[in-house]
Amino acid sequence: MTKPATIDIDRMKAYEWLTNGAEPTETVNAILRFKGVLYYKHLQRGVAKGSFSAEEAEVKFRAWIDDKESKIAARVQATSEDKKLRAAQISGTVKKVEKKKDKSEKSDKDDELLNVNLDEKPTPVSEEAAPSEEVVAEAPETNNTEAEENAPVKENTEGEE
Repeated sequence: MTKPATIDIDRMKAYEWLTNGAEPTETVNAILRFKGVLYYKHLQRGVAKGSFSAEEAEVKFRAWIDDKESKIAARVQATSEDKKLRAAQISGTVKKVEKKKDKSEKSDKDDELLNVNLDEKPTPVSEEAAPSEEVVAEAPETNNTEAEENAPVKENTEGEE
């Protein structure tokens, strides 16, 4: 099995199939896009509208195909090299090479959290980092208490009669 997958189709027959009114499924549509059949159809519509000549369309399509095939060949080569390296690592002829950490990976702080010794006593937290109880006590409880404070005070007259 190759990576990327090897797909062999006749592009011109697929193009004729599409021009005859075929409606490909999502999977077939992805394959046709990968192989350039949909791009060829797009170029042929441009020729039919008079946007450019058939020769220009052919040149654009060939350039697209050459670029696509060079990308595929590079990916196949990279996969082949990875397979060879992996086989050498398994056989023991080459030591594993550790991958370098990217900046996007875990930071040193995350690593510190993973390496915490649970037997150690926790270090005291400074007052600057700890939330102050005074600040919590000064915070208003709810909006209802403010409304009650501003409301006029009614005297209890029931007991004074």
